[in-house]
Amino acid sequence: MKKIYDLFVIPENYSELELNEFVKTAQELGLAGLCFCFDLGSKSKIEEAKEAIQQLKKNKNKDCEIFFGIIINETKKEKMIQKINQLGNIADIIVAKAVNAEMQRAICENEKIDLLIRNYTFENESQKESYFDKIMTNLCKKNNIANTILFSDLTTIMRTKRAKYLNFVKTDLKLFRKQKAPIVVVSAAKSPRELKDEYSLLSIIKIFEKDSEFVKSVGNNTEKIIEKIKEKKSKDYISEGIKLSKLSNS
Repeated sequence: MKKIYDLFVIPENYSELELNEFVKTAQELGLAGLCFCFDLGSKSKIEEAKEAIQQLKKNKNKDCEIFFGIIINETKKEKMIQKINQLGNIADIIVAKAVNAEMQRAICENEKIDLLIRNYTFENESQKESYFDKIMTNLCKKNNIANTILFSDLTTIMRTKRAKYLNFVKTDLKLFRKQKAPIVVVSAAKSPRELKDEYSLLSIIKIFEKDSEFVKSVGNNTEKIIEKIKEKKSKDYISEGIKLSKLSNS
């Protein structure tokens, strides 16, 4: 397996000192790259954060590739679409949080989204919020949206609820494996010390999956997402699967 990318790192600020420390730690851990993700509200704040990331890219070598992500955290489908249309061209990666059952389905349907952050609810009366089925899994596959497991959940979820959380993860893995849909593990690190190496990130998969090839594929999915991003940023990109170069050769 090649080195994997941590696609969801959420620093508490975007100061030069903080970002440099993240990159230094990532290099020590052998990660191929980081995507710094922000939920800052206003477009001006998001552009300010992106400028800090762009400056970081200029100052760092290629041992650790750096990307910029925005977090969409809306309760209504229309607001989500509006925000993606407004901010999508600023970001390398679009991360959407499924804050309720309606938004979970809406995210799976939107091909502009790269990462889905699932809503794992543990209250019995709200079990529908955690429901994920074959249809939604196939939508993720069709639209190349990766279901995203947060390593930080393992340490932040209370022990009494952790068993239920792991059961949800187990169910998701089974679904996504069977349907061959993308799934990734990220650190969701808020500080450099919370970053994890590839073996730690994939350890949550190994709890349930003994097939080394499947574990390897989960790690490789991060690279596939980066390839998708770079393709979108290329000058001859038109839409998914369509490039100017292909049209000129036809």
